Amino acid sequence: MKVLLLGEFSALHKNLCDGLLELGHDARVASMGDGWKHIPTDIMLGSRASGVRGRIGRIINPLLALPRLVNYDVIQIINPILFSTQFGYNEKMLKFLLEHNQKAFLVGAGCDAFYWKEGRERLRYGPFDDVEHYELNDDPGPWQAPERRAFNLWLANRVDGIIPIMYDYWVGYQNLSRLKKPLPIPINVEKIACQENLLRHGKLVVFHGLIREGFKGTHHVRAAFDILRKKYPNDVECIIQGGLPLHEYMNLLSTVNVVVDQTSSHGSGVNGLFSLALGKVVLGGNESEHQQLMYGEDLCPIRNILPEPESIVAQVEAILAQRDQLPALGLAGREFVLRQHDYRHVAARYVDVWQAGGSA
Repeated sequence: MKVLLLGEFSALHKNLCDGLLELGHDARVASMGDGWKHIPTDIMLGSRASGVRGRIGRIINPLLALPRLVNYDVIQIINPILFSTQFGYNEKMLKFLLEHNQKAFLVGAGCDAFYWKEGRERLRYGPFDDVEHYELNDDPGPWQAPERRAFNLWLANRVDGIIPIMYDYWVGYQNLSRLKKPLPIPINVEKIACQENLLRHGKLVVFHGLIREGFKGTHHVRAAFDILRKKYPNDVECIIQGGLPLHEYMNLLSTVNVVVDQTSSHGSGVNGLFSLALGKVVLGGNESEHQQLMYGEDLCPIRNILPEPESIVAQVEAILAQRDQLPALGLAGREFVLRQHDYRHVAARYVDVWQAGGSA
Protein backbone atom coordinates (compact mmCIF):
# COMPACT_ATOMS: atom_id res chain seq x y z
CA MET A 1 0.00 0.00 0.00
CA LYS A 2 1.26 3.48 -0.90
CA VAL A 3 0.59 5.88 1.99
CA LEU A 4 1.18 9.59 2.53
CA LEU A 5 1.02 10.83 6.11
CA LEU A 6 0.28 14.52 5.82
CA GLY A 7 1.29 16.77 8.70
CA GLU A 8 2.90 15.98 12.03
CA PHE A 9 1.84 15.85 15.68
CA SER A 10 4.69 15.19 18.13
CA ALA A 11 6.15 12.43 15.91
CA LEU A 12 2.86 10.49 15.71
CA HIS A 13 3.13 10.21 11.94
CA LYS A 14 6.88 9.57 12.09
CA ASN A 15 6.32 6.57 14.36
CA LEU A 16 3.41 5.35 12.26
CA CYS A 17 5.55 5.63 9.14
CA ASP A 18 8.28 3.54 10.80
CA GLY A 19 5.72 0.83 11.49
CA LEU A 20 4.31 0.90 7.98
CA LEU A 21 7.76 0.61 6.43
CA GLU A 22 8.59 -2.41 8.58
CA LEU A 23 5.35 -4.02 7.43
CA GLY A 24 6.47 -3.60 3.81
CA HIS A 25 4.32 -0.63 2.79
CA ASP A 26 5.50 2.36 0.76
CA ALA A 27 4.99 5.18 3.27
CA ARG A 28 6.31 8.67 3.77
CA VAL A 29 5.61 11.76 5.86
CA ALA A 30 5.07 15.23 4.41
CA SER A 31 5.05 17.96 7.04
CA MET A 32 6.26 21.31 8.28
CA GLY A 33 8.48 19.54 10.84
CA ASP A 34 6.09 20.35 13.73
CA GLY A 35 7.58 23.75 14.52
CA TRP A 36 10.55 24.04 16.86
CA LYS A 37 10.55 20.27 17.46
CA HIS A 38 12.24 19.76 14.05
CA ILE A 39 10.82 16.26 13.68
CA PRO A 40 12.35 14.58 10.61
CA THR A 41 10.11 14.42 7.55
CA ASP A 42 10.46 12.85 4.12
CA ILE A 43 8.89 15.78 2.27
CA MET A 44 9.44 19.21 3.83
CA LEU A 45 6.45 21.48 3.31
CA GLY A 46 7.56 24.28 5.60
CA SER A 47 10.40 26.72 5.84
CA ARG A 48 13.04 27.24 8.51
CA ALA A 49 13.35 30.90 7.51
CA SER A 50 11.66 33.61 9.57
CA GLY A 51 9.72 36.72 8.66
CA VAL A 52 8.62 37.35 5.09
CA ARG A 53 10.93 34.69 3.66
CA GLY A 54 9.40 32.11 5.97
CA ARG A 55 5.84 33.06 5.05
CA ILE A 56 6.66 32.90 1.35
CA GLY A 57 8.41 29.56 1.80
CA ARG A 58 5.39 28.07 3.54
CA ILE A 59 3.31 28.91 0.47
CA ILE A 60 5.78 28.03 -2.30
CA ASN A 61 7.28 24.83 -0.85
CA PRO A 62 4.00 22.87 -0.78
CA LEU A 63 3.33 23.89 -4.38
CA LEU A 64 6.78 22.68 -5.42
CA ALA A 65 6.13 19.40 -3.60
CA LEU A 66 2.74 18.75 -5.23
CA PRO A 67 4.02 16.09 -7.68
CA ARG A 68 5.17 14.09 -4.63
CA LEU A 69 1.81 14.46 -2.82
CA VAL A 70 -0.52 12.77 -5.31
CA ASN A 71 -1.45 9.28 -6.54
CA TYR A 72 -1.40 7.51 -3.17
CA ASP A 73 -3.69 4.70 -2.10
CA VAL A 74 -4.24 6.54 1.19
CA ILE A 75 -3.47 9.97 2.53
CA GLN A 76 -3.94 10.65 6.23
CA ILE A 77 -4.37 14.26 7.36
CA ILE A 78 -3.25 15.15 10.87
CA ASN A 79 -5.35 18.32 11.23
CA PRO A 80 -7.77 20.41 9.13
CA ILE A 81 -5.27 23.29 9.21
CA LEU A 82 -1.99 22.21 7.62
CA PHE A 83 -1.00 25.02 5.28
CA SER A 84 -1.07 28.80 5.32
CA THR A 85 -4.59 30.06 5.94
CA GLN A 86 -4.14 33.20 3.82
CA PHE A 87 -6.42 33.62 0.80
CA GLY A 88 -8.03 30.21 1.33
CA TYR A 89 -4.73 28.46 0.56
CA ASN A 90 -5.18 25.69 3.15
CA GLU A 91 -8.65 24.77 1.88
CA LYS A 92 -7.58 24.79 -1.78
CA MET A 93 -4.55 22.59 -1.09
CA LEU A 94 -6.47 19.98 0.88
CA LYS A 95 -9.31 19.87 -1.66
CA PHE A 96 -6.75 19.31 -4.42
CA LEU A 97 -5.08 16.50 -2.48
CA LEU A 98 -8.40 14.77 -1.77
CA GLU A 99 -9.19 14.85 -5.48
CA HIS A 100 -5.84 13.40 -6.53
CA ASN A 101 -5.48 10.53 -4.08
CA GLN A 102 -7.61 7.40 -3.73
CA LYS A 103 -8.65 7.45 -0.06
CA ALA A 104 -8.32 10.06 2.67
CA PHE A 105 -8.56 9.84 6.46
CA LEU A 106 -8.53 12.56 9.10
CA VAL A 107 -6.81 12.07 12.44
CA GLY A 108 -8.54 13.40 15.55
CA ALA A 109 -5.52 14.87 17.35
CA GLY A 110 -4.89 18.31 18.80
CA CYS A 111 -6.97 21.43 18.45
CA ASP A 112 -9.62 21.69 15.79
CA ALA A 113 -13.14 23.13 15.57
CA PHE A 114 -14.89 19.97 16.79
CA TYR A 115 -12.63 19.43 19.77
CA TRP A 116 -12.96 23.10 20.67
CA LYS A 117 -16.76 23.25 20.56
CA GLU A 118 -18.17 19.77 21.13
CA GLY A 119 -15.28 18.71 23.34
CA ARG A 120 -15.70 21.81 25.45
CA GLU A 121 -19.41 21.09 25.90
CA ARG A 122 -19.13 17.35 26.60
CA LEU A 123 -15.89 16.82 28.53
CA ARG A 124 -15.97 17.25 32.29
CA TYR A 125 -12.92 19.48 32.05
CA GLY A 126 -10.40 20.51 29.42
CA PRO A 127 -7.71 23.06 28.53
CA PHE A 128 -10.01 25.44 26.68
CA ASP A 129 -10.16 28.40 29.07
CA ASP A 130 -6.47 28.11 29.93
CA VAL A 131 -5.44 28.08 26.26
CA GLU A 132 -7.46 31.19 25.55
CA HIS A 133 -6.05 32.97 28.61
CA TYR A 134 -2.39 31.92 28.62
CA GLU A 135 -1.74 31.38 24.91
CA LEU A 136 -4.21 33.63 23.10
CA ASN A 137 -4.43 36.67 25.41
CA ASP A 138 -8.11 35.91 26.14
CA ASP A 139 -8.92 35.69 22.44
CA PRO A 140 -11.44 32.95 21.52
CA GLY A 141 -8.93 31.44 19.12
CA PRO A 142 -9.00 30.48 15.44
CA TRP A 143 -10.92 27.22 15.88
CA GLN A 144 -14.16 29.04 16.69
CA ALA A 145 -14.21 31.13 13.51
CA PRO A 146 -17.28 30.16 11.42
CA GLU A 147 -15.24 29.61 8.26
CA ARG A 148 -12.82 27.27 10.10
CA ARG A 149 -15.67 25.22 11.51
CA ALA A 150 -17.38 25.07 8.12
CA PHE A 151 -14.24 23.71 6.46
CA ASN A 152 -13.58 21.29 9.33
CA LEU A 153 -17.14 19.96 8.85
CA TRP A 154 -16.73 19.75 5.08
CA LEU A 155 -13.47 17.82 5.48
CA ALA A 156 -14.91 15.49 8.12
CA ASN A 157 -17.78 14.61 5.77
CA ARG A 158 -15.50 14.23 2.75
CA VAL A 159 -12.85 11.85 4.11
CA ASP A 160 -13.35 8.09 4.27
CA GLY A 161 -12.96 8.03 8.04
CA ILE A 162 -12.02 10.02 11.13
CA ILE A 163 -9.57 8.24 13.45
CA PRO A 164 -9.12 9.82 16.91
CA ILE A 165 -6.05 9.02 18.99
CA MET A 166 -7.72 9.29 22.42
CA TYR A 167 -11.02 9.78 24.22
CA ASP A 168 -10.84 13.58 24.26
CA TYR A 169 -10.84 13.85 20.46
CA TRP A 170 -13.31 11.01 19.96
CA VAL A 171 -15.84 13.02 21.98
CA GLY A 172 -15.53 16.00 19.65
CA TYR A 173 -16.51 13.98 16.55
CA GLN A 174 -18.96 11.70 18.36
CA ASN A 175 -22.05 12.57 16.28
CA LEU A 176 -20.44 12.25 12.84
CA SER A 177 -21.12 9.14 10.77
CA ARG A 178 -17.53 8.73 9.58
CA LEU A 179 -16.09 8.55 13.09
CA LYS A 180 -14.12 5.38 13.84
CA LYS A 181 -13.03 3.84 17.11
CA PRO A 182 -9.82 5.50 18.35
CA LEU A 183 -6.55 3.80 17.50
CA PRO A 184 -3.61 3.95 19.92
CA ILE A 185 -0.73 6.32 19.33
CA PRO A 186 2.14 4.38 17.70
CA ILE A 187 5.42 4.47 19.60
CA ASN A 188 8.67 3.15 18.16
CA VAL A 189 9.99 1.76 21.44
CA GLU A 190 13.07 0.36 19.74
CA LYS A 191 14.34 3.93 19.38
CA ILE A 192 13.71 4.75 23.06
CA ALA A 193 16.35 3.52 25.48
CA CYS A 194 14.84 2.56 28.83
CA GLN A 195 16.97 3.26 31.89
CA GLU A 196 16.31 1.84 35.33
CA ASN A 197 14.29 4.37 37.29
CA LEU A 198 16.53 5.11 40.27
CA LEU A 199 16.89 7.99 42.71
CA ARG A 200 20.02 9.99 42.00
CA HIS A 201 21.56 12.03 44.80
CA GLY A 202 18.73 10.94 47.09
CA LYS A 203 16.05 13.15 45.50
CA LEU A 204 12.95 12.32 43.48
CA VAL A 205 13.31 14.36 40.26
CA VAL A 206 9.95 15.55 38.91
CA PHE A 207 9.84 17.16 35.47
CA HIS A 208 7.28 19.12 33.45
CA GLY A 209 7.95 20.07 29.84
CA LEU A 210 7.08 23.67 29.01
CA ILE A 211 5.49 23.34 25.57
CA ARG A 212 2.09 25.04 25.59
CA GLU A 213 1.40 26.61 28.95
CA GLY A 214 -2.37 26.73 28.60
CA PHE A 215 -2.85 23.38 26.91
CA LYS A 216 -0.57 21.53 29.31
CA GLY A 217 -1.83 23.33 32.44
CA THR A 218 1.63 24.59 33.37
CA HIS A 219 0.34 27.16 35.86
CA HIS A 220 -1.18 24.33 37.90
CA VAL A 221 2.13 22.49 37.76
CA ARG A 222 4.10 25.56 38.85
CA ALA A 223 1.84 26.01 41.86
CA ALA A 224 2.20 22.33 42.75
CA PHE A 225 5.99 22.48 42.40
CA ASP A 226 6.13 25.49 44.72
CA ILE A 227 4.24 23.49 47.36
CA LEU A 228 6.48 20.45 46.91
CA ARG A 229 9.72 22.46 47.13
CA LYS A 230 8.61 23.97 50.44
CA LYS A 231 7.30 20.71 51.93
CA TYR A 232 10.10 18.42 50.73
CA PRO A 233 13.26 20.49 50.15
CA ASN A 234 15.51 17.50 50.77
CA ASP A 235 13.43 14.87 48.99
CA VAL A 236 12.11 16.39 45.75
CA GLU A 237 13.68 18.32 42.88
CA CYS A 238 11.19 19.97 40.52
CA ILE A 239 12.15 21.04 36.99
CA ILE A 240 10.20 22.94 34.33
CA GLN A 241 11.90 23.40 30.98
CA GLY A 242 10.80 23.66 27.37
CA GLY A 243 11.54 24.82 23.85
CA LEU A 244 13.93 21.95 23.14
CA PRO A 245 14.22 19.96 19.89
CA LEU A 246 12.93 16.43 20.26
CA HIS A 247 16.34 14.73 20.68
CA GLU A 248 17.43 17.20 23.41
CA TYR A 249 14.08 16.82 25.13
CA MET A 250 14.46 13.04 25.15
CA ASN A 251 17.96 13.35 26.62
CA LEU A 252 16.62 15.51 29.44
CA LEU A 253 13.80 13.07 30.13
CA SER A 254 16.35 10.30 30.64
CA THR A 255 17.59 12.03 33.83
CA VAL A 256 14.26 12.31 35.70
CA ASN A 257 12.06 9.94 37.74
CA VAL A 258 8.59 11.42 37.30
CA VAL A 259 7.06 13.30 34.37
CA VAL A 260 4.05 15.56 34.82
CA ASP A 261 2.53 15.64 31.35
CA GLN A 262 -0.76 17.54 31.00
CA THR A 263 -3.31 18.37 33.65
CA SER A 264 -6.49 18.93 31.67
CA SER A 265 -6.89 15.86 29.46
CA HIS A 266 -8.83 12.65 29.96
CA GLY A 267 -6.24 10.58 28.09
CA SER A 268 -2.53 10.70 27.35
CA GLY A 269 -0.84 12.04 24.25
CA VAL A 270 2.52 11.26 22.70
CA ASN A 271 4.66 12.85 25.42
CA GLY A 272 3.15 10.81 28.23
CA LEU A 273 3.62 7.57 26.30
CA PHE A 274 7.20 8.45 25.34
CA SER A 275 7.88 9.01 29.02
CA LEU A 276 6.36 5.65 29.96
CA ALA A 277 8.54 3.97 27.35
CA LEU A 278 11.58 5.61 28.92
CA GLY A 279 10.67 3.96 32.22
CA LYS A 280 9.34 7.07 33.94
CA VAL A 281 6.38 7.33 36.29
CA VAL A 282 3.90 9.58 34.51
CA LEU A 283 1.22 11.91 35.85
CA GLY A 284 -1.33 13.00 33.26
CA GLY A 285 -4.66 12.13 31.72
CA ASN A 286 -6.06 8.69 32.49
CA GLU A 287 -9.75 9.03 33.30
CA SER A 288 -11.93 5.93 33.36
CA GLU A 289 -13.68 6.93 30.10
CA HIS A 290 -10.37 6.93 28.26
CA GLN A 291 -9.19 3.73 29.94
CA GLN A 292 -12.32 1.82 28.94
CA LEU A 293 -12.46 3.13 25.37
CA MET A 294 -8.78 2.60 24.59
CA TYR A 295 -7.56 -0.30 26.71
CA GLY A 296 -10.46 -2.16 28.29
CA GLU A 297 -9.16 -4.30 31.15
CA ASP A 298 -5.46 -3.62 30.51
CA LEU A 299 -4.87 -0.88 33.08
CA CYS A 300 -2.78 2.05 31.92
CA PRO A 301 -0.14 2.95 34.57
CA ILE A 302 -0.39 6.71 33.99
CA ARG A 303 -1.52 8.32 37.25
CA ASN A 304 -4.50 10.53 36.60
CA ILE A 305 -4.35 14.16 37.72
CA LEU A 306 -6.88 16.97 37.66
CA PRO A 307 -6.24 20.62 36.68
CA GLU A 308 -5.51 21.68 40.25
CA PRO A 309 -2.21 21.83 42.20
CA GLU A 310 -3.49 19.68 45.06
CA SER A 311 -4.07 16.74 42.71
CA ILE A 312 -0.50 16.89 41.45
CA VAL A 313 0.95 17.23 44.94
CA ALA A 314 -1.03 14.23 46.18
CA GLN A 315 0.25 12.01 43.37
CA VAL A 316 3.89 13.05 43.89
CA GLU A 317 3.53 12.36 47.60
CA ALA A 318 2.17 8.91 46.80
CA ILE A 319 5.21 8.22 44.63
CA LEU A 320 7.52 9.46 47.39
CA ALA A 321 5.97 6.87 49.68
CA GLN A 322 6.74 4.22 47.03
CA ARG A 323 10.19 5.44 46.06
CA ASP A 324 11.70 2.00 46.66
CA GLN A 325 9.40 0.67 43.93
CA LEU A 326 10.53 3.11 41.22
CA PRO A 327 12.42 0.50 39.13
CA ALA A 328 9.39 -1.82 39.04
CA LEU A 329 7.00 1.05 38.30
CA GLY A 330 9.20 2.23 35.45
CA LEU A 331 9.42 -1.24 33.93
CA ALA A 332 5.64 -1.71 34.15
CA GLY A 333 5.13 1.51 32.21
CA ARG A 334 7.42 0.45 29.39
CA GLU A 335 5.81 -2.98 29.18
CA PHE A 336 2.40 -1.33 28.86
CA VAL A 337 3.60 0.75 25.89
CA LEU A 338 4.99 -2.40 24.28
CA ARG A 339 1.63 -4.14 24.69
CA GLN A 340 -0.68 -1.35 23.59
CA HIS A 341 1.36 1.10 21.49
CA ASP A 342 3.97 -0.90 19.57
CA TYR A 343 4.40 0.97 16.30
CA ARG A 344 4.19 -2.14 14.11
CA HIS A 345 1.05 -3.48 15.75
CA VAL A 346 -0.63 -0.06 15.63
CA ALA A 347 0.41 0.43 12.00
CA ALA A 348 -1.25 -2.89 11.12
CA ARG A 349 -4.46 -1.68 12.77
CA TYR A 350 -4.38 1.52 10.70
CA VAL A 351 -3.93 -0.53 7.55
CA ASP A 352 -6.95 -2.65 8.48
CA VAL A 353 -9.08 0.48 8.81
CA TRP A 354 -7.81 2.00 5.57
CA GLN A 355 -8.34 -1.19 3.58
CA ALA A 356 -11.84 -1.62 4.98
CA GLY A 357 -12.74 1.83 3.72
CA GLY A 358 -13.06 3.17 7.23
CA SER A 359 -14.63 0.29 9.14
CA ALA A 360 -12.60 0.07 12.38
